[in-house]
Amino acid sequence: MTKHAYLALAVMGGVALSPAHAAQDIIPRCVAMELVTASWCGYCPQADAAAEQLRVEEGRAGTIFIEYHMSDALSNADGDARRSYYGNPGTPTMIFGGITKVIGAGGPMYNTYRQRFNGRRNYDPMVDIRLTGDMTGNNTWTVQGSVEVIEQLWQQGTPELRIALTENDLTAGSRHYNGVLRDHVANIDLNGKNVGSMTYFSQSISINGAWKKDDLNVVVYVQEPEYKEILGAKRLSEVPMDVDGDSFTVSRGDMLSVPIDMRNISRNDQDLEIWMIAYRNGTQIGPNPIFQDSYSIMSGDVDTYTMNFPIPMAAPTGTYSVAAWIGTSLDDTLEWDRYEVTIQ
Repeated sequence: MTKHAYLALAVMGGVALSPAHAAQDIIPRCVAMELVTASWCGYCPQADAAAEQLRVEEGRAGTIFIEYHMSDALSNADGDARRSYYGNPGTPTMIFGGITKVIGAGGPMYNTYRQRFNGRRNYDPMVDIRLTGDMTGNNTWTVQGSVEVIEQLWQQGTPELRIALTENDLTAGSRHYNGVLRDHVANIDLNGKNVGSMTYFSQSISINGAWKKDDLNVVVYVQEPEYKEILGAKRLSEVPMDVDGDSFTVSRGDMLSVPIDMRNISRNDQDLEIWMIAYRNGTQIGPNPIFQDSYSIMSGDVDTYTMNFPIPMAAPTGTYSVAAWIGTSLDDTLEWDRYEVTIQ
């Protein structure tokens, strides 16, 4: 079956997407991978390489990945606290779903990690996490969402929703790392353990000016205290799909050209249907859809694809925040970006 995705560009009065537009459908089960590693560790490169291969293969829907560094340039108190939570394991240690540990690395680890990963994925998710978010200032990221219990939670104690911030594309010594824990932001008790119980959350996250915003991820997961099993997980990237440019200026009656960086979009022979729809304060500008195109993503295609968006003569002038998102429908988004457009 051919998969279709939709890219919608909406000019809005605000930049935050509603949960209905930004919720991510989960697949059984989004497996949490937590790796204890260090730049000085002689056996860690084998573990790091296997974890990275799994992270890339599974993508955002299949896994969240967090690295806790031990006594190197990327270590911090929050990572130390998580290691302590798991009994202070040494390096390297991979923890799948909070309960399956693989300690050490004596050679290539991919097959071992893949087997353990698949074992955790065979369990149905017990919670459904819905997540959206946006940069609400230069150094603040606000995330909102909900957790619904979809299988009875029988473990002792109150499960917690944990919110953490990670960063990709970091180096320590001569080694490269993704998913490095920057901040363990919050622990939030679930409201109940019965099927249908809902917990809603909203959390502001302060961004250190030294961190690269385009490489940050918010990861959320629900963990029960008795066995430390992670019952469900979700990841939100700040800019998983890149619009080449922060702002655009266009006159009424002219064409707005928006370059899309295709390198961040998975290339697996999907037909990509692209939509552009403009709104101002909830009022649509022009017909619906204003512009539609289709683009088949192939491994040899261009890195940048330019969308042309005709601005109606009657479009209101002014500068607006623009949300660009891609997904299976406008109500089920997978990735998004944002920028400004000025109509003059």
